[in-house]
Amino acid sequence: MASDFQLTLGTQTGASGDFSVRDVRELQKRLKAIEPRLRTELMRDVKKVAKPLESDIKASIPSVAPLSGMAKDKGRLGWGNGVSPQKTLIQFRTGGSGGKSLTTSLVRVKVSSPGTVLADMAGRSGRFVGEGRRNDNATPSLKKRNASPAKGAAFVRSLNTAMGHGASRMVWPAADRSRDMVRISIETVLRVAYNKINQKGL
Repeated sequence: MASDFQLTLGTQTGASGDFSVRDVRELQKRLKAIEPRLRTELMRDVKKVAKPLESDIKASIPSVAPLSGMAKDKGRLGWGNGVSPQKTLIQFRTGGSGGKSLTTSLVRVKVSSPGTVLADMAGRSGRFVGEGRRNDNATPSLKKRNASPAKGAAFVRSLNTAMGHGASRMVWPAADRSRDMVRISIETVLRVAYNKINQKGL
């Protein structure tokens, strides 16, 4: 009989806690060896316990654009253009195959709307400050004229005023409310999966 397969938890740094990449990948491999359905159930159960996290994030995103200019913008970054501002996706992930990190955020809630991401994160790294506020449907000359640090900084200041604080203005504060509870639930799901493997002696 093989020795018990042990779970190693990494340092809690992500929205739902980090876990050993090698352990999670090995866990999936062994579950699939027992029965492919068990691996599918693991992914389903992990996504399921992340639902409260997703709900808090959705609730933090307003249905109305935080700035009137974002509502008028008909380009990709306009509010709700083509994609609902509250659209999210729960993803099960174990890190990239070539990454150097030994831990992974096992579940991620991805915000799908570019406009929401802009409103949430503009100003955090200076990325949007230098580019200013661009309308995707504008002419090249108008885009160039709009791409000024001054206009970008004014846009960020307006967002900070409208939403009460700087980046992250919505997603991370909302995720913090559910993070610890979700982490504990994920640990429980993982330990149940590990017990199934150890009971089979694989």
